[in-house]
Amino acid sequence: MKELVKLSEKGKCYLTISTLGNVMLMKWEGLTPEEIFKKGIDKIEELLFAHKPACCLYDLTTHAGISPGSQKYAADAVSNYVKKEFTVAHSNKKFRQVFIVPNDIFVSVSAKGYKNKLDGDMETIFTNSITEAHQLVELK
Repeated sequence: MKELVKLSEKGKCYLTISTLGNVMLMKWEGLTPEEIFKKGIDKIEELLFAHKPACCLYDLTTHAGISPGSQKYAADAVSNYVKKEFTVAHSNKKFRQVFIVPNDIFVSVSAKGYKNKLDGDMETIFTNSITEAHQLVELK
């Protein structure tokens, strides 16, 4: 696994972005202030275009919920990559996103709100099993 970015402020880590093969992995932690969340999303979008992953795995097990505006901001960034890059390169495949979500109603509602704001041909799956998530993105 290759760590690409660690987004921290005042000693607190909010986001770690790594790659492993053709999978981009993102681990969000804690309650992320909106301006830091948007910085993280901007970095994710930049790295999606740079690394061109076939799928993404988001670990939200220690993350807090996000606002509807932040959900839309994140959905727009990923939708942009899928429409401009992934679908053009892989017209016969769907982009896959897998979210590891805790048994927390606020995080689940945020993740599903994000999914409802997506625009593009992609598959979005939620699970609370790390093993299942790794199988879904074919991590060994």
